[in-house]
Amino acid sequence: QFMEAVVRMAFRRFLKNDGVIIPFMYVEAIESFIALTGIGEQLVQSRQELHRELFKEECDSIIRDFYDMLWPIFQYYRDLGRKPGVRKVKNMTYSNWALFLKDAQIIDDEFSMAKAGEAFALGRCIHSDETSTLRHMELSWSEFLVCLAAVAKLRSHLEDEETLRGISFAELFDEFLGTYIP
Repeated sequence: QFMEAVVRMAFRRFLKNDGVIIPFMYVEAIESFIALTGIGEQLVQSRQELHRELFKEECDSIIRDFYDMLWPIFQYYRDLGRKPGVRKVKNMTYSNWALFLKDAQIIDDEFSMAKAGEAFALGRCIHSDETSTLRHMELSWSEFLVCLAAVAKLRSHLEDEETLRGISFAELFDEFLGTYIP
């Protein structure tokens, strides 16, 4: 519904076709609307910042340290609700991601389900050709790890700046995992 609203607004505002249908004009109308409104720019910037901070040797080492705890958690929530006899699943659904966050007591008064959704979006790889499956609502193992880092980053925004001064993202991530991963 959201995409339909975006397309309708773009066509209404930018499409001047006088009854002639020219496909590239539709693309230009949508591109103009997105450029005007800046839809998604903040998410792209947040994702790039997260990747710059996460994909470093320090964070890789932290993930290796927590691997023995994280992998079984991923497997449990990935397989939760799976029907017997149904093929083995590779990915964790969004609803199981949200359940994991609730069970780990990460969702609280300060960190809402909306923030959990934002972390999910930041951690997911973008595949524009995923239109016929529900893969866009699932996390692979590596995406799960990036989503955890996104939660750590988003939770760190709840702290005051003075508390965070001089603390690296790797330290925040390590503290987050140490606090919420049993």
